[in-house]
Parts: sequence; structure tokens; C-alpha cells
Amino acid sequence: MRSPKLAIGVSLLTLALSALTTINAWAEVSTEKAQQLMEQCQKKTVQHRDGKKLTGNPVKSESNAKSYKPGEPFELHINFTGHGNTVHNVTCQIDGQGKVSFKEVDQSGSAKK
Repeated sequence: MRSPKLAIGVSLLTLALSALTTINAWAEVSTEKAQQLMEQCQKKTVQHRDGKKLTGNPVKSESNAKSYKPGEPFELHINFTGHGNTVHNVTCQIDGQGKVSFKEVDQSGSAKK
């Protein structure tokens, strides 16, 4: 017969692990992974016909890359600095396997988040 204290301990441990797994699922990706996603999107953008004009333009720090959850499709937004106050809002798609592809680029006066 198992000890009641042992059963309670195992139950509490199971509950704690379950809570940690749930919290991890909501956690943001690391800064390094977010930077990699932005770099992949930037590369795909300047290779695309619609994004060639952005070659050499710096990427602004605003991005939603840290909200990406691995294994889920995601729409990534990064912003390139343009001339004057112009911001080029780039959208890339990330599929369930993590593959990044260019979707579109808009031009505005402010960053899109």
C-alpha cells in the first residue's frame, strides 16, 4: 500500500509540471530566435521582386517576432527604415514547420506591430 504522503507528493509534482508546461507554451521565443526569424524574413524580402528596393535599408527594432510560438503558423511583421519618416512594413508567413516566406510590403509613416 502506498503512503498517503507519497501520493500527495506525486500529485503535487504532476500538477506543478503541468503548470510549467502550460506556462512554457505561452512563453515568448528567445531574443536570439526572434532575431533569426527577422533575419530570415529580411533575406526573403530583399530576394523578392517587391522587396528589392529595400536592399541595404536597416530593419527597425519593432517586430512581433517574440510572439511566435514554434509549431504554429504565424504572420511576422518587421519594419524597414525608409527615407525621411517612411517605414516599410514587411509581412512574412511562418508555417507550422518554421519555414519563413515573404508575403508583402507596405509603405507608411509608422511602424506596424
